[in-house]
Amino acid sequence: MKKERWILIPLLVAIMLIILACSINAPFLAPKSTPTSSLTSTSTFTQTPPPTYTPSSTPVPPVSIEACLDSEDCPNAVAINAYFPEGFVRDTNTVLPVDISYTDQVRFYYGWCTIDQQVLTENLKDIIFIFEIDGISYLDLAATGFTETIFDNDPYSEYPCYSIGVVLDDWYKNDRHVVSIGIRVINEINDGWDSYPPSDMVYIYDVRPVDLPTATPTATHTNTPKPLPTLPYYTPTPACEANSSIEITNSTGSFVSLNLNGPANYYFDLAVGDTTLWVCPGTYTYTAYGCGGASDVGTMITGESHEFYCQ
Repeated sequence: MKKERWILIPLLVAIMLIILACSINAPFLAPKSTPTSSLTSTSTFTQTPPPTYTPSSTPVPPVSIEACLDSEDCPNAVAINAYFPEGFVRDTNTVLPVDISYTDQVRFYYGWCTIDQQVLTENLKDIIFIFEIDGISYLDLAATGFTETIFDNDPYSEYPCYSIGVVLDDWYKNDRHVVSIGIRVINEINDGWDSYPPSDMVYIYDVRPVDLPTATPTATHTNTPKPLPTLPYYTPTPACEANSSIEITNSTGSFVSLNLNGPANYYFDLAVGDTTLWVCPGTYTYTAYGCGGASDVGTMITGESHEFYCQ
């Protein structure tokens, strides 16, 4: 009987140790919150560490980019509006599908004009220029500067502008890209004719380089902006550091345009798949466009994962 007691004691100790180990390593299960909104989207919270690297200010672009402010400096380039029917009205903040010849040099241009130079200088304090390809900014590679223009309804007056221009080349056939060019107004401005609240005014082109069956469009004469003497250009000082992220999954099958408004204002063109957006930390209200013209509004918080899909 004494031997049996010594045998049982180690056995009981081993069982207690197994039970203790299981209680320590047992996973804690909690319900996963997936709030939904109605483009259609879902979001989940994930803990995202701050970046441990310093991204380059200008990534390698998918096509070649040449700075060109004056059309006379790039005479072989075809203006993007030449691919649209005569009289076609291009709306800002709307994705515009356009087929181009993959062998063409294509010029993208945007100008902000005001009633006089003083108004323009004041406006520029509250304007940020945008030039992106597939949601990535290449503003450093674009030409920007002061110009002048003549409006068709006032052919005898020249008005000051601040403009941005680029020529894109070396396309790959059927390799689509979304090109966005325009401005972001961060505080209400008045150009001398009308007032504009904080918003984006961006032309968004879903460019498909193809082998066009007919002759490609040729550049036509337009009122050529004339470079003016360089004046100070004001940009707002960033109020925060973009060291937080939002994970986006685009499951719509096409590009989604996303506006974020919060600690800072952002605009993104999101390709299909997963994208990490590095932004200033905090809560953002968003407006998204996709699924053939549908829209979605809601709230995003840094550290979240968010998915867009068509319903």
